[in-house]
Amino acid sequence: MTNILMSLFSEKEGWSSALEKYLAGKKVFILAFSFAAEYIHSSEEWIQAYGQPEGEYYRPMLKALTSYGVREEEIS
Repeated sequence: MTNILMSLFSEKEGWSSALEKYLAGKKVFILAFSFAAEYIHSSEEWIQAYGQPEGEYYRPMLKALTSYGVREEEIS
C-alpha cells in the first residue's frame, strides 16, 4: 500500500508527473478529510461537497486522478 497526502487534486503537470509511477494502474481510496470547518458544518454539507457522484469536488478529484493513469472504476 502506498499513502500519498495531497492538499490539492491537480491534474498532471510537469512538476507532478512523478506521481504517475505511484498512481497509474492502481486502486485509489480518497479520504477527503481536510476541509474548511467554516464551510462544512454537517455530514450533509460534506456529502454535497465531496460525495459520489454529484459532490462539488468529486468530479474534479476524479479528473485529476485519471490524468495520472488511474481508471475511474478503481477510485473509491
